[in-house]
Amino acid sequence: MTDLLQLNDATHNKRNFWRIAEGVTYLNHGSFGPTPLPVQEARQQWSQRLAANPMNGFVRELDHEVELAKAALASFLKCSPNDLLFIENATTAMNVVAASFELRPGDEVLFNDHEYGAVRRIWERACTAAGAKLVTANLRPFHDPSDIIEPLLYAVTPRTRLVILSHVTSATATVFPIRELMAEFKQREIPVVIDGPHAIAMQDFSLGELGAAFYCASLHKWLCAPLGTGFLYVAPEWQSKVRAPMLSWGRPAAGRAATWQDELRWQGTRDPDHYLAVPTAIQFVESFGLDHFRKRGFALACEARTMLEELFGTKAIAPADMAWCGTMVAVPLPPSELPLPKADSDPLQVGLWETARIEAPVMFWNNTRHLRISCHLYNDRQDLRLLEETLKKLHGRCW
Repeated sequence: MTDLLQLNDATHNKRNFWRIAEGVTYLNHGSFGPTPLPVQEARQQWSQRLAANPMNGFVRELDHEVELAKAALASFLKCSPNDLLFIENATTAMNVVAASFELRPGDEVLFNDHEYGAVRRIWERACTAAGAKLVTANLRPFHDPSDIIEPLLYAVTPRTRLVILSHVTSATATVFPIRELMAEFKQREIPVVIDGPHAIAMQDFSLGELGAAFYCASLHKWLCAPLGTGFLYVAPEWQSKVRAPMLSWGRPAAGRAATWQDELRWQGTRDPDHYLAVPTAIQFVESFGLDHFRKRGFALACEARTMLEELFGTKAIAPADMAWCGTMVAVPLPPSELPLPKADSDPLQVGLWETARIEAPVMFWNNTRHLRISCHLYNDRQDLRLLEETLKKLHGRCW
C-alpha cells in the first residue's frame, strides 16, 4: 500500500485536473471538495446549453436529461433510479425526511453523540414540534463493532420510532459498521435514516441492498461533483410518505407518469447544470480506479494519523484500519489552557491558514478539539511535511 505514495510524479499530474489556488495546501476535501476541471467544463456546457434556449431546456429536454444523469448515479450507487432524487445536499435531504416522517407525542428518535450538528438541529426541531424525544447514545473509543452496536441497542426502547446514523462521521472521521447496524435495526423493525455525505466514493457499498429507509448524501465531497449537488434515497415502502417542505407545481413532465419525486424535482427556476454534470464526476473518479483512489487515500491518511498522534501525544478514536477509516482522519489535540474557540475561528485552524496557507479544519467533539485531514488524489507526502513543519511552529501559540 505504501508504494501508492511513491508515485509523486503521478500525483503532480493528477493535480493538473484541479485549479487549486497557488500556494494553498488543501487538506479539507471532506468539507468542500474543489471541483476538477473536467467536471467544471461539463457543468459550464450544460449551463450554456440551457441559457441558449431556456424554454427548450426546461420544458422539452430537462426531464429526460435529469433521468439520464440519475440513472448514471443509480448505477454507481447500485440501486434503482426510481428510488433517487437529486437535491442540493445532505442537509436539504435530511430536512425533507424530517418533514415526511410522522412523529407523535412520546415517540423517540435515536441519535448518537457522533452525529453532525446540523442534523441534530433538524431532529431537535422535529421532535419538539411533535412532542417527541431525541435520545442520544454516547459512544466512546472503538476497538470492535460491538463498541458502537451495543450502546445504540441499549438505548432502544419500545418508543423508538426512528434511528439516525452516520455512514462516516464528520467530526471524528469514523466509518460506522453500517451493515451490522442495519441488520440489528431491521431485526427490530426500526427504520433507519443514514447521513452519508462522506461515504459516497470513499466506501464500497450497495445502496439498494443496505436496507435504509432513507439515505441523505452530498456529492461534492469525495465524488468530486459540483458544489450544491446531492441526493435523497427513499426505499419504495416509504415513498408515498415523502412530503416537500416547500410546494411548487408538483406535477410530472408531459407524457410521464407521476412519481414521488415530482413535488421536489422542480422548486423554482434553478439551473440544473450541477446535477447534469454528475455523470462526468463519476467518470472522472472512476478513470483513476476507485480501488486505487480508496487505498491511496487511506495510506496517506494513515501517515497523517501517525504523524499527528506522535506530535500531539494523543490517539485517534478508532483503529487504523480500512474498516474504521477511509480517506480522512481526525486526531484529538492535547489538552490546552487556550479558551474554547467559536465556530470556524479555532486558533489552530486560523494559524495554519495565516502561517502557511494550509486549509485543514479543527473539529470540536466531546469537549475536545480534533484536527481533521482529508486526502484526495491531488494530495501527497509533501503536503503532510508542510503540515508537520507548520504545526511545530504553532506549538504553544495555537495548541
